[in-house]
Amino acid sequence: MNNMTNKRLRYLIGILCAGVCLLATPSTSWAQNTPDAPDNFSVSPLLGDLPLQPGQRYFALRSQDNTTYKLPILVKNDSELPMKVTTNFNNAVTADNGTISYTNHQAQPRGRNSLTNKLSGSRTRHLTLEPHSNQVVIYELHTGRQGTGVTLGGITATSMVDRQGEIKNTVTFVNGVELNSGQNRPVLSSLRLQRVFVAPRSDGAIVVAKVANPKPQLLQHLRGKITVKQGKRTILTQPLKDVSIAPNSTVKFTLPPKQMPAGNYQVVLQLHKGHQATSLHRNLVIKRSLN
Repeated sequence: MNNMTNKRLRYLIGILCAGVCLLATPSTSWAQNTPDAPDNFSVSPLLGDLPLQPGQRYFALRSQDNTTYKLPILVKNDSELPMKVTTNFNNAVTADNGTISYTNHQAQPRGRNSLTNKLSGSRTRHLTLEPHSNQVVIYELHTGRQGTGVTLGGITATSMVDRQGEIKNTVTFVNGVELNSGQNRPVLSSLRLQRVFVAPRSDGAIVVAKVANPKPQLLQHLRGKITVKQGKRTILTQPLKDVSIAPNSTVKFTLPPKQMPAGNYQVVLQLHKGHQATSLHRNLVIKRSLN
């Protein structure tokens, strides 16, 4: 039988934005009750006496300047075999079309807005768990001078589980980490449409709009649309639902391939939430027809 690798990312993400709950709380019971979640590998935060934001059960800290915080996670192996686990401490970035990613080990937001710049010790840890055992991994942060706003990241833990026969499954848990030195008060008007361009893709050329969130604000659950116009005529539009953007990050919104002749166009991005709305636009010159 040929070797087969089925890669499954199972995220436990706990991130808060001033009273708004995001994707999931990082509790072990939630993971075990999720369809296809492993029942022999689990990861959970040990919150102890950390100064958490009210009602939260993950590393959502009411952080103070020049303070050291220890962030322990409990890693369990409930299988009959030894298990190798790799943990990483990563900054949060925004993936294409508005999904916050915690698994990019290369992600490096600027200066003091980077969690990894506040970390003591190695970002990556390797451990081996004996059958039916557990270990505690501790990451230590020193806040330094934070400034106002949100600093966002996550602790990932990855292992091979359900190792039956020749099938291998990679499972990654993510526990969110947030430093919040004051209320997160997002301002949509601070977003900037940096650039629009045409990019190749396997199924045809796509239009890309690159947007910057230049402030330490966490944006969540935005809705809107991105449109390509030529004069008053709408050429292409793509709705945007449940968009989230990490602090101090950029995001690329993409429009699917479409035949478009050479010419002058305008890309318009509209986002809104509650009483806030913003409309951003840039001109796009297509020199060769898109097929």
